[in-house]
Amino acid sequence: MHSMTLQSKISKMKRKSFSSECYMACISLSLIGFFSIIIFCLRIPSMAWSHGIVESQFPVMQVEHDPLLINNKSITIQSTITKNTPALILTTEFFFFGKLEAFTDDFSNVRDKFYISHIDGEPQISQLIETMSKWKDKFVTKTDEGGDLVVFLPNADVPLPIVVQLMHWLKQSKLFNEIVLASDLI
Repeated sequence: MHSMTLQSKISKMKRKSFSSECYMACISLSLIGFFSIIIFCLRIPSMAWSHGIVESQFPVMQVEHDPLLINNKSITIQSTITKNTPALILTTEFFFFGKLEAFTDDFSNVRDKFYISHIDGEPQISQLIETMSKWKDKFVTKTDEGGDLVVFLPNADVPLPIVVQLMHWLKQSKLFNEIVLASDLI
């Protein structure tokens, strides 16, 4: 009999401990559910119920302008690009220059174009300007149309600061009145 009462006390203790563990789990589960509902309710005002294009209207005013008029200064066309126009090509290894027809007809022909190689990857701008000056005096006559402008074609691999620096030095040298920056011609 003694063991019967002991067993009943043990089973009551098990039920109490089980119910307290179950009680704690239920409380924590209900708190998680409650906070989830609160978070969802707080997010509702910031959620958009419809997704898509937002319609708006911008006031549009038609303004007529002259394409040759910039900042109230008219642009006059001074020269045209012809096959005799000087061309300058900048790659990562060389400067190539010559008349434009030398680069459009047969690029592999080395007799009608000149090149200056870079030393240790650095473009030799002063040597280029000196050589182009001699070449222009000898090969570009005053009667050639387009002799006062140069078509400058930098390779896509050349960094932009080098392109800008070369354009600056070409303007400073006064070899050409105009520099036409081109791309993807060759």
